[in-house]
Amino acid sequence: MIFVFIEKDKRILLEKTTERRFFKKIYALPFFLQGENLPKGYSEIPDYLQNLLKSKPTIHKTGKKHSITHHDIQLSYIRIPWDRIPVTGDTKWVTLENLTDEFPSSIAKKLNFFCS
Repeated sequence: MIFVFIEKDKRILLEKTTERRFFKKIYALPFFLQGENLPKGYSEIPDYLQNLLKSKPTIHKTGKKHSITHHDIQLSYIRIPWDRIPVTGDTKWVTLENLTDEFPSSIAKKLNFFCS
């Protein structure tokens, strides 16, 4: 699971969408899944995120693991500047200091350690 820290003016983007596999009802960092034999729908990446990833940013592996209902996950992240690419849907920009308040998940706490 690769989380994307999209940065603009010392803030990061959170989104809420019911279309993704996890975190359907809360604001969360944009993310995508990589791996072998992923079920259909797990590997879909929103268009705006695909555009940001064209620059081939470095994927940082944290070495941390997480589990979400029968899914063992290796946590990784990307830091990328927002490049005026339109972001659609229910989104908000928050400071890194407020990440765990706005994205109430133990994953946010694990990632915040590496990105602060």
